[in-house]
Amino acid sequence: FKDGMFHADPHAGNVRLVLDPNAPGGAKPVLLDWGLIREITDAERLGLAKVFHSLANFDIAGLFDVLESLGFSLRQELLNDDLKRDLIEKARGVVKDTINRHKTRENAREELAEFKARLNRAKEDAGMEGSMSPIYFLEDWPRCIIFFMRMLQILRGLCVACDAEGMPLLKIFSSHAREALQEGSRRQMLSSSLRIFGGRGDGIGHETPFTPKARVSRDSTLESQLQQKLQELQSRKQVVGAQVVVLRDNKVICSVAHGTLSTIDARPVQEQTRFPLLGATAGLAGLALLRTLRRKSGELIKAAE
Repeated sequence: FKDGMFHADPHAGNVRLVLDPNAPGGAKPVLLDWGLIREITDAERLGLAKVFHSLANFDIAGLFDVLESLGFSLRQELLNDDLKRDLIEKARGVVKDTINRHKTRENAREELAEFKARLNRAKEDAGMEGSMSPIYFLEDWPRCIIFFMRMLQILRGLCVACDAEGMPLLKIFSSHAREALQEGSRRQMLSSSLRIFGGRGDGIGHETPFTPKARVSRDSTLESQLQQKLQELQSRKQVVGAQVVVLRDNKVICSVAHGTLSTIDARPVQEQTRFPLLGATAGLAGLALLRTLRRKSGELIKAAE
């Protein structure tokens, strides 16, 4: 995630330990045999980081968007919300916390039996022999993913062989992934060219020109109060970044931007920032409720009395 290079064959024969009482766990790892390493581009490096961040946060939309940008070609006619949720759960299962050898064998037998049962059901229902395999939904996938998943599975097997239970693989990988994404977002060349930092404008980080239609008559006192409130919310980690606009009598009386674009995008929020809208139902319903309460406040007070 940081340097764009990884050892693709870290099996037990290629790993040694140097005892060091000052190191975490009392030893430092040493990797041998660098004949099978992979070097990846910035786009692949940060794309993989976005994959782990999306898995850790169960971000279905973000995961499938970055998979496409990495070069995955999915059979769109077969993808639906249920299938996407099923696939992200299986992907999270690959990087779940490690367990001991005995439990691993039990899980492998159970998963094999479940796979065979689902495969038989798929044959009966649709006659598609491979329909329950992820390969069935893929038309193409990038080589960097193949080697990365190989490395990940070898590491997981190493943990199981050593009975290293409770190793939080997803938490460890996603933590480094978040740091890499934050660092990448601060580099103008990357943030303006990579799709993973998109979501606004043309999809690669460029803002869409915006001119407010309402007249602007700023209330500096109100803006100061809102800025202070946003700072309080950010200090309590209740908000990462926000943009607040207040309209009164068809005039913009307040426009405040604060914080950063997201937990993985360290660029500051600006007045022209466009946040991706995932759903407007709750906001519109809340606004309608507040307007109704405002109009009917007198009647409600009398009814309460």
